[in-house]
Amino acid sequence: MAERYLVSSGFSNNSAIYDGGTIPAPDDILRLNGYVLTQNSDIMLSELRNDANPSQGVVSGGFLTVSTTGFTTVSDVYYHGGNYIYLVSADIVHTLIGKVVSNFYSSSRGLYFNNNFYGKMTIVGDIVANLGLAIGSVAPVGGRLEVFGNLYNSANNSTALASGNLEVTVNGLAYGAKSTLPIINASGGTAGSVKVQGAIMSLGGTNLFAGDVRFMSNPLFVVIDESGSPLPLTDPNTADHALPQDVRDKVVYNNGGLTGTSKMPVKEVVSKGVVFDNGTVGEAILTAEAVAQAAAQVVGAQFNSFKS
Repeated sequence: MAERYLVSSGFSNNSAIYDGGTIPAPDDILRLNGYVLTQNSDIMLSELRNDANPSQGVVSGGFLTVSTTGFTTVSDVYYHGGNYIYLVSADIVHTLIGKVVSNFYSSSRGLYFNNNFYGKMTIVGDIVANLGLAIGSVAPVGGRLEVFGNLYNSANNSTALASGNLEVTVNGLAYGAKSTLPIINASGGTAGSVKVQGAIMSLGGTNLFAGDVRFMSNPLFVVIDESGSPLPLTDPNTADHALPQDVRDKVVYNNGGLTGTSKMPVKEVVSKGVVFDNGTVGEAILTAEAVAQAAAQVVGAQFNSFKS
């Protein structure tokens, strides 16, 4: 692993913009050194950073702009200042494989979707806001982001996701520390455009989300107190809940507001070998006597209906 840096702005496939005149290896760390790296080829790195490294004469700042369809594979994207480190600006389909980490407190954002983005971005990795805003967007309606990972705001004054009009699906957990800022801020965006497939958790956070955020799992929320014990948290009016007929009979959810009505048969009346109810196997054996009884009941019912 080597610590590399840009010596000028330019396209990612141009070896002349990197120190030493060679394109960094997949296990290298790359600092942007105040320059703009424009992605026009697949990028593979260990870390992409925009913090300073005085020992190399590297200054803070700079960003990667993504404007072509392709892949960026970076174990960690570290944002330490400037307006953003990762700019998505085009009608593209792009995949970022790696973790996005924000360490800079300001109104800026680590990964930013601007008004030119109408495509789809996929992030395979966690979004971590240690300070500041990890992901921000003013993308118009039509831009989509799908995250296969978790959202974290690990300290106060941090937000993992501010969606704007971006359509966002998070396939993971939304976890908040003791922060007065929300994990997810969907204020001002399209109603219902942010969906979280996992639960939302908080270590005593006072402001878990803002705007119309839809949580698709059940149970939806849990808050952890100082002892590590889970405490109930009131669900938002905008949350999507499972229908009572899809929840087991007499199971109370939505903080007591809903009760399941789905009744499951006992295994003794389900045909032998038939799997139902999440793994239960039926034990009923169909005999000639049972068939005759059932047939007699059907015939009797039809005869009574004819007489009437």
